[in-house]
Amino acid sequence: MKNLLLLFVLLSSQVFGQGGLGSVVLPGNATCENEYINVSPCGGLTTLTYNGYTYDLVEIGGQCWFRENLQTTTYRDGSPIDYPDSSNATWENNATGAYAWYNNDSTTYASDYGALYNWHAVVNPSGLCPAGWQVATDCEWMYLEGTLGMSTTDQDITGWRGTDEGGKLKDTGTTHWDSSSGATNSSGFTGLPGGLRYATGLFYNLGTAGGWWSSSELNASKAWYRIMDDDKIYVGRWDYAKVFGFSIRCIKDSAEIVASLKETKKVSALYIYPNPVTNYLVVQPEHPSTLTLYNAQGQLLLTKEINHTHTLNTSHLSKGIYFLRATNERGVHSQK
Repeated sequence: MKNLLLLFVLLSSQVFGQGGLGSVVLPGNATCENEYINVSPCGGLTTLTYNGYTYDLVEIGGQCWFRENLQTTTYRDGSPIDYPDSSNATWENNATGAYAWYNNDSTTYASDYGALYNWHAVVNPSGLCPAGWQVATDCEWMYLEGTLGMSTTDQDITGWRGTDEGGKLKDTGTTHWDSSSGATNSSGFTGLPGGLRYATGLFYNLGTAGGWWSSSELNASKAWYRIMDDDKIYVGRWDYAKVFGFSIRCIKDSAEIVASLKETKKVSALYIYPNPVTNYLVVQPEHPSTLTLYNAQGQLLLTKEINHTHTLNTSHLSKGIYFLRATNERGVHSQK
């Protein structure tokens, strides 16, 4: 008996993607059309202790994120991350992974803003995030933005994008931000303006901007990151030199599920459409299958035997993430 696992997100009656249980692909997004994206809920966890510090967690669109900036000074395996301190030249020339405290002052800034890491630390094989967690990819950031309302067209843009998604991600008030106009933090992400460390080693923008690395590179010298400004409610997406220092947020990993999906022999197809969904979802199997539908909490909503094209009524479903599993005797095929 073989399983085909599909995921769809119902967001204002809109299917956001399909892929495997714990993963999703973004339809209509050229950058992410062949990339699986972690969608792994917190499973009731509200905090996680890592290297001596306890981080608050938040679940957004089925993804489990750190609600605070990372501040570890050691990698997952316990080895130390390079700390150039006030040596701008050492920072600029580091190519293996380094961190910094804003203005080299951990006493003042560490507890609120965390550390700033260059991109080499993000991809260091020793691991920057805890076991079972990772630095979000560019596409996983796009998924997050999409669950907050950003269109797939805007997600793929370089520059300021979206409508008010930045406001939904930023902390409110002026305790940290110089200005909080339009900030609602309705997502619970609690983005803070931790500033950045330039390639030259200088520090800028504390209180006015927060930047977060993704784990996706553009080329040998640049990688993708996100930025939020105090006077904007959009989310910026740019590529910067890997020696810059930005904040880090970890996301819960579903890599084992994704790897299983990618390695499964594809011998049977199942299609779901339309995309986006309005009030119904058409399921078209190549072979007789058993459909089971779950919500993000794992509650079984539907079991249905089908041997031909079948229409599922989705008009009664609330906004959120749903998992559709098809079981048959022929094998597995995952189709976007």
